[in-house]
Amino acid sequence: MNSSSLTLPESAREEQLTVPPSWQLVLNSFVEFQLEHRGLSQGTVRNHMCFLRRFAKHVSSEDADKPAQLTVANVDSFLLTYALPRGRNYACGATSSIRVFLRYLALDGQVVAELATQVPRTQTYALARLPRGIDWEDVLGVLIAMPRDDAAGRRNYAILMLLSLYGLRAGDVATLRLDDVHWRDAKIAFRMGKSGRHLTLPLIDPVGDALTDYIQRDRARCEYREVFLSLQHPYHPLTRRWITQVAQAALDRGGVNRVRGMAAHTFRHSFATQLVRRGVRLKTVADCLGHNSTETTFQYTKLAVEDLRSVSLDPREVLR
Repeated sequence: MNSSSLTLPESAREEQLTVPPSWQLVLNSFVEFQLEHRGLSQGTVRNHMCFLRRFAKHVSSEDADKPAQLTVANVDSFLLTYALPRGRNYACGATSSIRVFLRYLALDGQVVAELATQVPRTQTYALARLPRGIDWEDVLGVLIAMPRDDAAGRRNYAILMLLSLYGLRAGDVATLRLDDVHWRDAKIAFRMGKSGRHLTLPLIDPVGDALTDYIQRDRARCEYREVFLSLQHPYHPLTRRWITQVAQAALDRGGVNRVRGMAAHTFRHSFATQLVRRGVRLKTVADCLGHNSTETTFQYTKLAVEDLRSVSLDPREVLR
């Protein structure tokens, strides 16, 4: 696989992150090494590159004109002035990617091996943050606002129905194949990319109707078996990033505030929170989401804050 086939996330391209040629050459080699020799997925390498291009732009503006000139001071400067102000999770991702990059440079003989060990580790805590969901009424509003009078609208509406009514990840929607929809048995099967599980769920009528409308009227007849394809020739399956962009546009159209880069997961979080608030057992919610453990699902119980407030005591009563 050629490193040039790996594209950066949309957010990085929008900001036009350019780095010096001396850095770009090494970053390209890093990408090729991670894909060819370490066997990492393109998604993982994209995430690394999203941090590393920002890192390269920052340190090259100081005194590190090329990766071989990197010092601990360069790393600290980037973390303190750029990464940490963007939050603990961002800093954790940045330090992890920089550490991987420095190990590669050490293996290539460009820096000393000890440099990677000098990158600080940012501590994160399980369940420390609330899932980024929206009210279920807002989800329904987004679905209602989706136009379905053309091919793009019908395709995107089917995508949104899968995201919102099954709580899928963008990648799980992108990999859905025609053979995974069992019409006679009224079942639909998903390959959960993150956990590796195969999940079979009932094909509910609203989703079935949306899929039928898109497949029969608009989906191209071609060699690809993925359900969701581009609408113009040459046809190709939609990527995870494309699914995310569909979700982003839908939320924006519906006037719903969203966290950047979390559009598809906004529907997933909303789906899970709705189930928990309806009293569905955590084990059942975990199975629906494809979680390997209910510990991951437990985060959604934190969102029932209003339910807890409705039964809480008045502080003045406690202090009497």
